[in-house]
Amino acid sequence: RAEFFAILQQIIVYPPSGEAPVVFADVTESDWFYGIFQSLIAAGMVEPIEGFVDPNRPLTRQEEAFFLAKAFNIPPVADETAFADDGDIGAWSKGYVKALNELGIIKGYETEEGQMFRPSNSITRAEAVVIIELVAQNLINAPGEYSDNVEGALVINCSGVKLTGMTVSGDLYLTGGAADTILDNVSISGELIVLNAGS
Repeated sequence: RAEFFAILQQIIVYPPSGEAPVVFADVTESDWFYGIFQSLIAAGMVEPIEGFVDPNRPLTRQEEAFFLAKAFNIPPVADETAFADDGDIGAWSKGYVKALNELGIIKGYETEEGQMFRPSNSITRAEAVVIIELVAQNLINAPGEYSDNVEGALVINCSGVKLTGMTVSGDLYLTGGAADTILDNVSISGELIVLNAGS
């Protein structure tokens, strides 16, 4: 779980929040992920369950769908999913699973019983990276002026970026320190979404 949040932190760059106390019983200041959880708490991304967050426990598929959708502001979709094991998916995650499935970001496993989501299965770090990259298809993480058209979603997570005379065929996410991004004659087919971009 901690590694998944670390990957999200690298892309979305939640603002550091040294003032936000880590209140989990299983996270201490000596842990490499302590600062990450400080930022996640301040952003409202993580809440304790009976005081614990289980940072070293493998992330399940339904947890990944829940956190990934929340991180990229993807709203849940009501109603049942198309998966044969829909009844095994937690109510707290089902709407996000359905939303990501309809967007083609997460898929199931083909079986004789139909397509299964297997919500309680653990995911590997490599699998998490692949799915996150399906959402954040293109990433700008260095200052400069950019003018090449972009196919799919674009994420900007640094300051000092200018987009000029270009088209983004998906959503444009401004995150981290990207609040000063300049858009000059930019056409966005999707939505302009600001994620924890500071002031």
